[in-house]
Amino acid sequence: KTHLIGGQRITKKIDTLIITALDREPFLGVNRYLAGIHNEELADGIAALKMITGAHYVRFVVDAHYPPATQLKDLVAADEEETTTLISLNGRRFPIGLAIPVIKAALGREVPLPYGHPRDVGVALYDMTTAIAVGKAVSTQLPQVDSLITVGGGAMPKGGIATVRIGTPIGNVIESLGGLSKDTAKIIIGGPMTGMAHYDLTTPITKETDGLFALTHDEIQLSGDYRQCINCGLCVKVCPVNLLPGVLSLYCAKDRFDMAEAE
Repeated sequence: KTHLIGGQRITKKIDTLIITALDREPFLGVNRYLAGIHNEELADGIAALKMITGAHYVRFVVDAHYPPATQLKDLVAADEEETTTLISLNGRRFPIGLAIPVIKAALGREVPLPYGHPRDVGVALYDMTTAIAVGKAVSTQLPQVDSLITVGGGAMPKGGIATVRIGTPIGNVIESLGGLSKDTAKIIIGGPMTGMAHYDLTTPITKETDGLFALTHDEIQLSGDYRQCINCGLCVKVCPVNLLPGVLSLYCAKDRFDMAEAE
């Protein structure tokens, strides 16, 4: 059976659909927020994604520190074939919210690195935001025009979850929240750990945007306690995606970012 996922035609059988309520990093909270409220479109989105991927099993992955909405529990209880289950993980432990660690923690399957994909282990993974957006598209026959984002940072007067029209300049979003403080040092689209810094306030919000942070100088201050690597290998042992942090740091120290990226 052939499926089309993310624009790529594949022939490998997808047996499990994971809907994750974990965000990419602890500072983001959109998926966690959506898992805690009722969404009429969620069931439609899951049904559509099961049809598209051909998956038989559904796994809801939620943050153990935040109880999921009754709706998720009802969806699990209503499954007479018992193919839908709820899995709780520690969402505060970065990088558990990324695709590869989620799959390993939830199913015990390891995506082959460095160029593997969840489909290589029979998994299709989507977050709550995507599942609900698919459900809305199915039920309303309309495209996505709004995006839910996490806003925060010490230089932002207000923080929380905001609904923003796609295409809105980030400067307009910041202004609507009260503007920036005088101690603003950096504006980041995405999360503080995995996002990208931007200096142009006309940069628009896209459907992939999940966070907007304005950080103060204190929040971005780097630790001056830098110690030389002693080649103990501990960083390699604990890295969840099997990188070689010691080697990468040496490349970066010599400004060989091309070799670090290739590694």
